[in-house]
Amino acid sequence: MNKPNRCQVSVELMVVTSVLITIFIIVGFMIYRNYVKTQDLKLHVFGNRLAKNIASQINALNVVGDGHATRMSLPERLLGGGNYTVNFYPGESSVFVEGGGFSWGPELKFSSPISTERVVCLLQQCKGQCNTTTENQCLQVNGTLDVRLVRYDGTVYITPLYNVMQDDVAAYVEAYDGPGNISVDDIQEFVKDAGVPWDVMFVYHNRLNGTYNLVFSLNITNNEMAEMRVGDIVGEVISVQSREAGEPPEFNLDGDPQAQWNGDAVGKVTGGVLEFKRGFSLCVTPQERMPSQTWVFLSSDGRHVTLDKGSGRKVCITYP
Repeated sequence: MNKPNRCQVSVELMVVTSVLITIFIIVGFMIYRNYVKTQDLKLHVFGNRLAKNIASQINALNVVGDGHATRMSLPERLLGGGNYTVNFYPGESSVFVEGGGFSWGPELKFSSPISTERVVCLLQQCKGQCNTTTENQCLQVNGTLDVRLVRYDGTVYITPLYNVMQDDVAAYVEAYDGPGNISVDDIQEFVKDAGVPWDVMFVYHNRLNGTYNLVFSLNITNNEMAEMRVGDIVGEVISVQSREAGEPPEFNLDGDPQAQWNGDAVGKVTGGVLEFKRGFSLCVTPQERMPSQTWVFLSSDGRHVTLDKGSGRKVCITYP
């Protein structure tokens, strides 16, 4: 008589256990689903808030006009650990924040309207694979990023915090400004007015056509050589001027530009001018043969930034 009862109790226990396990699975799934929904909701709030914050900074800068700048900090990731990009598309008066969500699914896109289509990113992070066209401005955020927003010539530029950087040197310089083009023949007057040696660099802004020019000269005497490499270029180079005494200038714009000069002609200003359609960013790296060990970067407000011109000492310049 007891054996059937024991079997019946075992079956009932198994049924109760199965029901409890089923209930726990259902409750657990509901809790997880609600958690995912809550996180996705937080992600949408976070993403929309980030897009609105970027748009607010740009719109405020666009109202106050040319010459003004502000700083902006971008978080390392979206809520939930997703990577993201900040995009400005041609013909779209909006900023787009695009990235992965907390749960599985398609990439999320958050947007907010801005008061201008003219946004140009000059950061090295804007040279990544997310830039599908030359007109698309795509900023790949791979870590907490502090940037500078500045408005020039009706365009909002996204730039590093400082526009001249070399190792532990970080400075901000102002461009010279004039109603026309600049040539290598004009360098001598700039150097004379500044009262510094001829190993200089400076930025010149042509008010007539809005172009920006990086100007550099080298203090070369007889039988000396100078060589440097220009790379990491962001921006459109529209013309190159250079002078190499005694033979045609060597300035190659295929891939990373490089320039080499000798000093066969005494009294000539040896150097060059890179003209950009609008803002630019690049790095200049002196090679083994340089006649002196320092650059002087001139600023139109009278300040001078001294830089090391030793071999391999890269100088990165962004303007505006």
